[in-house]
Amino acid sequence: MLLLLLIHNDSKLETSPVKTGKIDPLFVNYLAPVTAALRETEFYPDGLELLNYSLDYYYIKNTSGQFIYANQALLEFFDCSNTLAILGKTDHDFVPSYLANRYQREDRLVLRDGKKVTNKIELLSKNGWHSYWHITTKFPLFTRRGKICALFGITRDLNRRKRNTLVLSEMQRVLDFMDRNYGKKIKVSELADVDCLSISAFERKFKRLLGMTPLSYLKHVRLNAACRQLLESTDGISKIAVECGFCDQSYFTREFSRALSLTPLEYRKQHTSF
Repeated sequence: MLLLLLIHNDSKLETSPVKTGKIDPLFVNYLAPVTAALRETEFYPDGLELLNYSLDYYYIKNTSGQFIYANQALLEFFDCSNTLAILGKTDHDFVPSYLANRYQREDRLVLRDGKKVTNKIELLSKNGWHSYWHITTKFPLFTRRGKICALFGITRDLNRRKRNTLVLSEMQRVLDFMDRNYGKKIKVSELADVDCLSISAFERKFKRLLGMTPLSYLKHVRLNAACRQLLESTDGISKIAVECGFCDQSYFTREFSRALSLTPLEYRKQHTSF
């Protein structure tokens, strides 16, 4: 059942169904103290309805790290039928523990220290199986008294950013070249030649459009391919390393562990047992 949150100035929380039906009282009881805190900010929950029209993922967590809001795109990504299906749950309910632990470490920086996490590139797993690279920004919500009451997060699919019309129009050939040749050794000079630019001009243009250097993006393409092969094949780690463009297994394992905080073998075990 789709629910609209209506927050009134008299501090009374009302929950109104768009379709007729019984409202779960747990929903009201759980949300009331959170909306009471949010009501003291300039950020009103009833305005969140607009975010349901975005393809990016928007969410709010309370100070315990539990979801209290997710827009329609995130609900669909996690296969949740409605808001009640995600309310009060944590990252551990939706993604493998190694990812959930990483998200929660970042959340603590926001909720405890009031720090912002901006444009962090990280994996997001769907059903514990397929993993996708995303760009995430998180920041705290404060009451007018200066107390942190919640975390607001925005996560964007890195591939969707790549498919942005402006990016495609200016970087189509380069991105296609990376997708076709990530298993080979690629130099920045080759990528610059594909775009008919000098190396310095190409690097500036690439970072402006995609928010990272060409080699950083290429590494994510290779790691994403490696993640896919680790789950969809029984090939050994050394074979996957070479096929995905890493010079040897040792270098591949080091870069993989640095990006995901676990080894390729641990990644394979985590996802196949999730």
